[in-house]
Formats: sequence, C-alpha cells, structure tokens
Amino acid sequence: MNRLKLIAINVFIVLNLMMMLRAQLDSKTPVINFVYKPATYIQNYFSMWRGWSMFAPNPLRMNAYIDAKIIFEDDGHYIFNFLNVSDENLVERYFYGERLRKYMVDGLRLDKNKFLWNDAAKYVLRKIAPTHFKRKPKKVILRRRWSNLPKMNEKFIPHRTKVDKSTFNTYEFYTYKVGL
Repeated sequence: MNRLKLIAINVFIVLNLMMMLRAQLDSKTPVINFVYKPATYIQNYFSMWRGWSMFAPNPLRMNAYIDAKIIFEDDGHYIFNFLNVSDENLVERYFYGERLRKYMVDGLRLDKNKFLWNDAAKYVLRKIAPTHFKRKPKKVILRRRWSNLPKMNEKFIPHRTKVDKSTFNTYEFYTYKVGL
C-alpha cells in the first residue's frame, strides 16, 4: 500500500509540474502535444487549461457577446442575455464567468462551431420558461453583438467601463424554430 501511495503522489507532482511548464511552451508544436497528452485530459476535465491566444500575439480587438431574441406567437419578443462577465461580482467571475465568456466568444460565436447553436437555443428556452410560461415561443434567434475596440494610443478606455450596448453591431446567425 505504501508503494502505491508513493507512485500516486509522484504522478500527481509530475502532472502538476507538467501543467505549470506547459503554459510557457508553444502548444502548436506536435512534440509538445504528444508529451503533454496525459496532462491535457486532466486540464480539460477540470477546465484548467489557459492558452496564451487571448493575450498574444493578436488579442481580440472587439468587445463581443451573444444574446438571443425570442419571438413569441403573439409577435412579441424578449431579449435573453447570457451571463455577462462585466455584470458579475468577483466570486462569480472567478468560478464560472470567464469560462462562460470564453465559451461564448471563442466558441459559440464562431461558424466552425455551429453544431452548438441548436443546443444553445434550447438552453435559452429552458431558462426563460419559468418567467415566460404564459407565452408560447415561436423561434429563438441567436445574435452576435460586437463593437470594435479603438487602438490604445487613439482612445484609452479604462478597465470595467460600462459600455453603451445600443451602439453595438448585430448579426443574427442562427434561428431555431420551436416545434420543428
């Protein structure tokens, strides 16, 4: 039993060291991907992987988010806002906000991930059901909302400044028809 404990502790230490070192290495190298395959499974399972693509070499130059417009059979509509990181407190941002933002902006928003769109629309319907149970939804329209950020040397926007979302560009990228 002592030998098994020793092996488990050593594996735990080695995997943690690998995860710490991995953040400093280029993840696009095939050799690195092969060597770090065991650590990748653990990091993905616990949502601990943080790549540098968010920061370098070309960070996203837009303020982007996704919302959903629900059209009801009475031709009324409701705008469903997915969680917005800027509206959350520190604990919410730490535990799930940033992961949700990354899922929305780097995942759901992109055309290559259109297989997620149907489930996202159904998620919206489940979330609004308790508050809009008297109205029958006809369709859910997922929308990309974005505003390009100016270069820092042109206009500096202080961190956590509230943004007027009425100036954002809107593109309806998926329509889910309820009941079809």
